[in-house]
Amino acid sequence: MELLFEKPVLLIVAHWEDEIIHAGSALLTQGKDWTIVCATICNYRLFTKKHFETIGKDLGARTETLNINQRPIALKDFKGTIQQYVSQVPCVELTPSLIMQKLLNTGIYLRNYATIITHGFDGDINGHIQHKQLAKTMSVLVSKEQNLYHFSWNKLTKLFITITPEQYEKKMAYIRLYKPFENRVQHRPEFYIQGE
Repeated sequence: MELLFEKPVLLIVAHWEDEIIHAGSALLTQGKDWTIVCATICNYRLFTKKHFETIGKDLGARTETLNINQRPIALKDFKGTIQQYVSQVPCVELTPSLIMQKLLNTGIYLRNYATIITHGFDGDINGHIQHKQLAKTMSVLVSKEQNLYHFSWNKLTKLFITITPEQYEKKMAYIRLYKPFENRVQHRPEFYIQGE
């Protein structure tokens, strides 16, 4: 079933770029006036915050980045390569209390949204730990009266959003802002599961 999200909508993702990789079709077809929140600051890829803000502005959406460093130690303070940094420095845990506090600090109140969209419990395409944590956290924070949706990569999922070839090209252009040589995102429907 083609999915139409009830507004107002809050899309909350763990990292800059997740919004367009996982919900780009939804944003391109329905994202005007949405609020898009990125939970973490990736301190070794700060330049991508500008892409996040540019995409949001282009789509007519509000963007906010919560003041949570993705990792507790900055890359500049780490003695080693970026690969060692990513593999050896664990990510900050995205708990309900931390996310709620940071949302409130930015003036975002969950109760003001009819629909909240976030990561899947399986961590989405790459199984990232912070994707899994955010899925669990939002399932705790979102009230039963609201619509909670999680990204799904399962093609058997019955809720989806399709886009035209022109919209797909726009989505790929946004992805290439983050990853200039990216060509692997297929033109396919985006699948969602409704939260409990």
